[in-house]
Amino acid sequence: MQIPQPRDLLANARLLCWSRLPVPLTEPPVFKQMADHTPDVDRATGSQTRPLFGFHTLDENLQRLRQEAMPEIVMLQPRPAEKKPGLQRYDPPKSCVDMYQILQNQANLVQLAGLKIGPRVREPQVFQLSEGHSAEIPEGYLGRAILLSQYEARFRMRRGNYVSQQEIWKPDQELYFDGRLVACVPYTKFSLAIYELVPV
Repeated sequence: MQIPQPRDLLANARLLCWSRLPVPLTEPPVFKQMADHTPDVDRATGSQTRPLFGFHTLDENLQRLRQEAMPEIVMLQPRPAEKKPGLQRYDPPKSCVDMYQILQNQANLVQLAGLKIGPRVREPQVFQLSEGHSAEIPEGYLGRAILLSQYEARFRMRRGNYVSQQEIWKPDQELYFDGRLVACVPYTKFSLAIYELVPV
C-alpha cells in the first residue's frame, strides 16, 4: 500500500475545502441616489412590470412628442447674467389644455385631473419651478415626468426629513420619482410635466 505524501494530502485538503465553499454570488451594485435605470421588463411577455425610481432614457415616441412641442412649450430661460442675478421675466409654459392634448396619446392623464399635487401645479400636470418651489407626488405613487426646459435642471429630492444630494436632470431623460422634487439653483427656473402616476 502506497503511503500518501504530505504534499498530496495538502493538495487534496485544499481541493476538498474549495469544493465545499458556497458558489459566489454576483456582488450587488452600489445603490446610487438617482442612478440611470431602465424599467423592469417581463422577458416572457416583453411588457413592463414595475417602474424604477430614477432616470430613464426617453423612448422614441415621447422624445418625438417633446421635440414637436418644444417651440411652443419650452420657456426659453436665459442663463443667469453674472452682474444681473434674479429672474428677469416670467414666461409661463404652454397652457395645460394644450399640453394635455399633446401628451394624451402617450399616457393616461385622467388620473391627474383634480389632484392637488404641488404648490406650483398648473392643472393637470405642468409645473414651473424656481429655487425652493417643488412638485410633489401623492404617497403610494411614482410620478413619470419629462423636462420641458432646454437646459438641464438641478434639484433635490425630499422625503419627510430626508433630503438628497443635488441631482442633474438632462432634457433627454424621463424621471420616475416620489416624494417632493425641489428646485435648488438660485436665479434659474425650469418647467416639467408629470404625465402619469404609477401605483407602487
